[in-house]
Amino acid sequence: MEIHKEILAAFPGLSVAEGDVGPLSILEKSPALNGLRDEVVRQVREQYTLERIKDEPLFRAYRDFFWRVGVDPTKTRPASEALVRRILAGKMLP
Repeated sequence: MEIHKEILAAFPGLSVAEGDVGPLSILEKSPALNGLRDEVVRQVREQYTLERIKDEPLFRAYRDFFWRVGVDPTKTRPASEALVRRILAGKMLP
């Protein structure tokens, strides 16, 4: 994969990773996966608040990137921020 030189100049340090995932096994229920989800939800609730999430360094970097490429992150949220906000608001994960 090549990244265009203009993109690299505009976003120094940008990197992309790609890979294959497999083999997969689709299960209707997975107690181990449910346990992992519950642990991640607990950690997110301990680490973040809805009021301060936009200023957390990781999410701030995504928001700044979105602004630089012409996307308003208050209207189209970065996926990671949207998921964390969902957890903090007490909503179910998709």
